Amino acid sequence: MFCSSCGKQIDSSGKFCLNCGAPLAGASGQTRKHVSPLAVVFIVLLAVGFFGVVATMAIIGGVAIPNLRRAQVRSQEVTTIQNIRLIHMAQAQYENHYGGYATSLAQLVPLIPKDLGAGFKNGYRFTLRGGPKEYTVHAEPVSFGKTGTRTYYSDQTLVIREHPGAARATSVSTPLP
Repeated sequence: MFCSSCGKQIDSSGKFCLNCGAPLAGASGQTRKHVSPLAVVFIVLLAVGFFGVVATMAIIGGVAIPNLRRAQVRSQEVTTIQNIRLIHMAQAQYENHYGGYATSLAQLVPLIPKDLGAGFKNGYRFTLRGGPKEYTVHAEPVSFGKTGTRTYYSDQTLVIREHPGAARATSVSTPLP
């Protein structure tokens, strides 16, 4: 008689294999099923592969998502600077036509997009205050940290200034190059 687990010849008088300790066929009515080493290796590789994929995705997600968010915020900030320049161009045209600057963004709507004229564009809130000879433009993120990390200020001098924080940029903030 041979052990079904280790394959060694055994003495049929006992209930267990003396070599590997497996119960013998007919001993207490149970037999031990042999699992192929190839099956064990396959299951281990499958588990490692699955958890490896999950771990890789977590690592990539942990790196890629913050970078994507930073890129999106930076894109919105660049667009905000372009929108301030657009307001300057519209103010120059308005002043040329009416002899003074517009006092609100709504007055510039024929020259700028409606959403900018309403004061919101690309995650930023824009405000314009002005009079016949001067004006100021402010742009602040709607949700600081999510839609932007800088505030902007400009006026009729056309110099755009930024503040790298939630506080409102002013005429003494750092000018953009």
